Amino acid sequence: ATCALLNAVDFASVNFENEGEQKYIMQMIFEGTQSPDVRTRRASFECLVAITMAYYHKLLPYMNDLYQVSCKAIQSDDESVALQAMEVWCTIA
Repeated sequence: ATCALLNAVDFASVNFENEGEQKYIMQMIFEGTQSPDVRTRRASFECLVAITMAYYHKLLPYMNDLYQVSCKAIQSDDESVALQAMEVWCTIA
């Protein structure tokens, strides 16, 4: 499901205009960053990179959560996940 979302991020603009749908999407992605499966965690951070590129102006309410999950991943996760977590911040910069 995370990979499907990654492929559909560009088409989710209507969903990101609806606050409830936006919250649900972000909640699911943040939950994915905590999955026991490394592929799901990596794909979740890939989604966050894509969302950051497409919807940066919508991310302010999620910055604290984004900081928390990405710091954890950078410090202690598999290298492939940590690299995607760093890419989120490179995209923001």
